[in-house]
Parts: sequence; structure tokens; C-alpha cells
Amino acid sequence: MQELRAPDLKRTFAVKGFNSTADLIEDGLGIIGQERAVDAMEFGLRAQAAGYHIYVAGPVGTGRSTYVQARLQQEAAGRAVPPDLCYVYDFATPERPKLLTLQAGQGRRLQKVMERFMTEVSGELRRVFESSEYEARRASIGQGFERRTQEITSHLEAQARSAGFALQFTPTGIVTAPLDAKGQPMSAEAFQLLPDARQQELMTRSQGLEGALSETGRLLRELQREARAAAEDLDRQSAAYVVGHIAEAVKAQFEGQAPVAAYLEAVATDVVEHLDAIRMATGDGPQLPAPLAVSPDFWVRYRVNVFVDNSQTRGAPVVTEPVANLPSLVGRLDFRAGPGGATTDFTMLRSGALQQASGGFLVLPLRELLSSPGAYEALKRCLRERVVHMDGPLAASMPFPVAALDPEPVPINLQVVLIGPPSAYTSLLLMDDDFRKLFKVKVEFDADMPVTDANIAKYAAFIASVCRQRSSPHLNADAVARVLDYSSRLAEDQSKLSTRFNEIVDLVISSGVWSRAEGRDTVTAADVDRARRERLRRAGRVEDRLHEATRRGDFLLPTRGTAVGQLNGLTVINLGDTAFGRPVRITARAWVGRRGVVHIERETRMGGAIHTKGVLTVAAYLAATYAQHEPLSLTASLSFEQTYEQVDGDSASDAELYALLSELAGVPIRQGIAVTGSVDQLGTVQPIGGANEKIEGYFRTCALAEGGLTGEQGVIIPQQNVKNLALDDEVVAAVAAGRFHLWSAATIDEGIEILTGVPAGRPGEDGAYPPESVHGRVAARLHGYAAELRRHPSR
Repeated sequence: MQELRAPDLKRTFAVKGFNSTADLIEDGLGIIGQERAVDAMEFGLRAQAAGYHIYVAGPVGTGRSTYVQARLQQEAAGRAVPPDLCYVYDFATPERPKLLTLQAGQGRRLQKVMERFMTEVSGELRRVFESSEYEARRASIGQGFERRTQEITSHLEAQARSAGFALQFTPTGIVTAPLDAKGQPMSAEAFQLLPDARQQELMTRSQGLEGALSETGRLLRELQREARAAAEDLDRQSAAYVVGHIAEAVKAQFEGQAPVAAYLEAVATDVVEHLDAIRMATGDGPQLPAPLAVSPDFWVRYRVNVFVDNSQTRGAPVVTEPVANLPSLVGRLDFRAGPGGATTDFTMLRSGALQQASGGFLVLPLRELLSSPGAYEALKRCLRERVVHMDGPLAASMPFPVAALDPEPVPINLQVVLIGPPSAYTSLLLMDDDFRKLFKVKVEFDADMPVTDANIAKYAAFIASVCRQRSSPHLNADAVARVLDYSSRLAEDQSKLSTRFNEIVDLVISSGVWSRAEGRDTVTAADVDRARRERLRRAGRVEDRLHEATRRGDFLLPTRGTAVGQLNGLTVINLGDTAFGRPVRITARAWVGRRGVVHIERETRMGGAIHTKGVLTVAAYLAATYAQHEPLSLTASLSFEQTYEQVDGDSASDAELYALLSELAGVPIRQGIAVTGSVDQLGTVQPIGGANEKIEGYFRTCALAEGGLTGEQGVIIPQQNVKNLALDDEVVAAVAAGRFHLWSAATIDEGIEILTGVPAGRPGEDGAYPPESVHGRVAARLHGYAAELRRHPSR
């Protein structure tokens, strides 16, 4: 055993070489204390092969996301800018929009050119169809039709007159009417007044003309078809000339880009084929309206959807997608609501992060990716096939059925960086073969780094960079040393500094606030101390309430005197923004029986699995120590008094054993000494977490109790936890003054001697313990229990 002295309770730092951080230069500082992670990242970036995507693991606040962004931006700056991606209307299969790949910046240019193209085509076609030349050519076609019609009908009229009939042209065709004596068509009434023989004669002659009438009708219909075809051919030739001329001018602007040339040829052909949809008949002649006068559903076919725009990209893209759901990854299809329901088209296709990051890097948070239905599986499929299919996700993303679209898939070439906890990486490796094949590079950030002169210098330079970036007052050398004290406490290791830089940044900024409040331009050690105190005070409502309840006597936590089978154990309450130690009274009772060690929390299902393990370890220690020659004949109960929530962990298992040994030996324990530590079956005290919070929590409990610090109170911690100490200055001062004590113990025997002042006892050659030792008294008590059970076997 060892009583600790003040210098053992924390590591103090002395920083030299500058007056304040304003004297320091942080250029090229990079990431601090993460050499392993940096090397892994460099390997991943050099690999550039299928399956070598990167998983960045580590605690939140270590600067992993900031480093990843900075390093990817640096890497991307030296790489080529990827092309633009555009979707256009596919005239052959309208439901499958066609993908055009263009040089960076050419997508927006083509989009604007096509907007002008529609306007120019509209205006030029209007001009052509309203021109005197077009009207003359169309009139010529009409005149030729009229002339040939006249020739055909004149021949038929002469034939009819010779038979005594006139021709009448009706909407249903050509009919004959008999001529009267004056050579005029006879009315139906006049025809009915003729003698029957005369009527029969005329009807017979009329039937003789039916063949000529039928032939003439056929010739006229054929002539009309020819005339209509000639007019349509004139329109197509005129339109083809206009559109072809304009399309050629556009092609010249995209020389060498074959996809654009092929697309423009298809557009020109489609315009000519759809003149009827474009032109609108008004008045006596056809006239082309402006584009917006035609249904937008028609004109949209000539627009360009710039799906991925790299016109402003410098180097390769670095895309960070914090949402990471299915639409944000693979893209979505927007829609417009109208009186007839929802409609959509290819111009409403929107790209996702995978398409936007192609040619560069995509950074995704693992938690959001796994919590979004379908997103993780879609990501793996895209990375395996190196192409993004939007058909399925588009249909799933719509709130109700709309026109189906199956866009041409987008080829992708990118490196994905997932950011998540180390445990998730391990789980995915074990459970998902795809993950193992796809994410072969692990970049793991440590929560701490060794205390070296070089790392201290980097820490100071980092603080200088924070002050400059946040326009916060600089820290003097003593203030930097106090920040390092805090960093060592965060690391819970006197030989380490924490890499949880978000905590350090918060302390630096808040220290600057208090420095300015005191009218100082430079932060001092006192400002850092105040920032730490004020933070604890802001988050300390729950802790204060517990201390208040202890002062009132609501929690029975004796800190003076002695008692058998009772002592104070230590736990930690973690509320997220703060953690503090809370003492808990642990009691033990024992009697004759066969059940062994019974823990009340375990029996009431208030204890977790690790806590149960600790209780079973205590029982194993008792059996191995005292039941070598006769059965362990007892029933003993252990309890955490006045606890009403779940209990887990084994950091109180040594305290439980001490209470049980005291109860069995009948030896009182000093109530001013609290204990923390786990124990193994051999009686070795093992290290625990939260040592600083536990000690400080008990120190405050003793200071607030009636009578305050008496000089008899203290805490026993495992020997291995001494290196984790970074205690508050108030506790250190109290230990230095002898008003509070700390001991380290390596075994249960050492701890029980501190608590009771009675020797633990060592077995002699016969295996018996000295009768007045703790172990001797326990063995005698258990021997008596065994004898009692032999006399009363039914107990």
C-alpha cells in the first residue's frame, strides 16, 4: 500500500519559449498527434483502386472531420476537373432520358444555347412561313391544284351536259341534276311533276354517269392528297433549311463534341416532324407563335437539364453529404402539381451526392447512412457496379404515382470516405462481406497522444491558431500550461495529452471571454481556471441537488466514525455535458445458510451483466480463500443503499468485498474512507475509470458534511490508477495540508488494513491465518457457520 502525496495527484506543465501564443506561428501545423491516421490516409489516397474506399474511425472531437476535409481539398486541387453531365430528351424512347457528357462548363453553355435555339427557330420559322416567297410557292401549289381540278371537272361537266345533266358539288361529293328546257338545273319539285316515263328516262341516263362521277371523285381525292403532300413537303423543306442552318451554327460552338452534334441532329429532325404541333393556324393562313404560346409540355423536349455542373469546380470535387439518405445519394425526381394530378419530365431530375462527387471524393457520416432506409445498400451497389441507377429510387421517392422515367445510368468514379466510430467498423467487417470488399482502408484517430516537447509545442501552436481564427485573446505561457493540465485530465493519463480538440477549443474561447470581462487583452492562468469553474457551475445543477440532499440527511453517507459491514463506494454519473462522482453506501450482512453471496440489486434485476460478474467474482474469492477444507456455509447479502436506478459495472466489487469481510470478521471500517476498484478471484485490485471524478465527488461530500474535512477522510484507489490522476487544485491542496488522504492499493489485503487498521493476516504453514487478523476472524466465523449447519442441516 502507499499513501499518495500532492505531487502524485496531477502532472503540472511548465511552458517556455514564448510570452504568449501571439508569438507563435502555426503555418503548416496539420493534424496533431495522429501519425498513424495520417499514414493510413496517405495510403488510401495513393491506392486509387476499386475497393479502396476509406473508413475514418475515432472519437468525436479529435479533429477527424476537419482533417479529412482539409486533406481531401488539398488532394483534389491537383486533380482534373470532371465533366458536366446533362440529361436531354430521347426522341426515340421518351421515357428514358439520354445522358450527355460534356467538358466542364459546357453544360450550362449548351443549356443557354438551346434556350436561344428555341427562340431563334420560332422566329425564323415565323419569318419563313410569313414571307412572300413562301406564300408564292404555296400559292403556286394551290393554283396548280385548282387548274388540274378545273380540267378534270370541266371534262366531267361537258359529259354531263351532253346527257342533259348539270354537276353540283356538295360536302358529300359530286351529284347530278337534270336540266330543264331553259338549260337550268331542275329542282326536286319540278322533277316530281314530270311524267313517270320521263322520270325513269332521266334516272336511267343518270345511272350511266355514275362511273364517270366515281372516277372523277377518285381523281380529285388523289389530287388533294398530292397537293397536301406538296404543301407539307414545302413546309418540311422550309423548316429543314431553317432548323438545319441554326443547328449547324450551334454545332460549330461545340466542335469536336460528337454527343452534342448527334443530339442537335435529332432535335432538328424532331422539329421538322412536329411542325403541326409547333405551328398554329390563325385567320386565313398558318402562323407560328412564340414558344410560350405552345404547350410547355411540347417545348420542354428541346431543353437541357444540367444534371451535374462543374463549371465552378476547381480540381476534383469534394462533396460532404451530412444527410446521407437515399435521394440525397442517388438523386431524385421532382414533380409539379396541377389540376389533373402530378406531372414530371426529365428536366426535373436532380443529381445526388454520388453523381456530384464523381471524379473526386464523397464524405458521408456512417450513422445517418445506416439510419436511412435503403441508403447503405444503394451506396454499396453503386460502388460495386461503378454506376448509379436512378429508376428504382425515383419511383420510391414519389409520394404518389407519376409518369415513369428510367434515366440512362450515370457512370461514376470516386472515392468514398465514411466517418464513424471504431466499433461500427468492426461490426461491419464481421457482418457484411460487401463492406470488407469495398472499404479496405481504415484511418483510426487516437483520443490521446504522448507528452513530448514536440507535441507540447504543437499544442501551443494549435492554441495560437484557434485564437487567430476565432479572434479570441491570445494566451500567455502560464495559461497554455493550464490548458495542458486540462488536456492531461481529459486523457486520464499523466503521460498523455488529449486529442479531443473540440474540448480544447471551447476552453480557449471561454477563457478569452473571461479575460475580456476583466479588461485583459491576454488570457492568464486565472482566466483558464475560471472558465473551467464556470463551465462546471453551469452544468452542475444535478450535482448540487445531490449534495444538498446529503447535507439535509436525505442520503445516509457517514464520513466519520467506524461501522461494521458498511463503507462508502464511489460511482460516476455522466450527464453528457458533465460527469461527477457520487458516493454510495454499501452494506453487507451475513448469516448461517447455503445460498452464498446474494446481491440485492442482482436479485431485483437492477444490476447489469458486468455488475453481476463482479458479485460472482467476490463469491469466488471467498470460496477460494476460506473453503479449502470445508464447504462455504453462509448466506450473505450485499446492497447499494438508496439507489433506485440501474446499477452496472464492477468498479465497486472491492468495496463490496471489504464490506463483507468486515461483516464476517466483526471488524469496524473507518467510515471516512471511500473505496473504488474492481477485484479478481485472486484478490488483486484492478483499475477502473473515472478516478478523478470519483475522488473529487467524495472530497466535496466530505467538505459539505457536518464537521467538514477532519483529516481522517480519504479515498483508496487501485495502484494502476495513480497514473490517471489529474485532480482539482483544491483537492491537491487539501492532501498537501493533511486534511484529506489518498491511498493506492494493489491487493484486497492492503485495502482492508487501511480501512480497519487490523492486519489482513497471512496463512501459516498449516494454512491457518493468525486468529486476530481479518482473515483469521473471517475463517473462524465461517467455521462456526459450518458447524451450525452440521448441527442443523435443514437450515
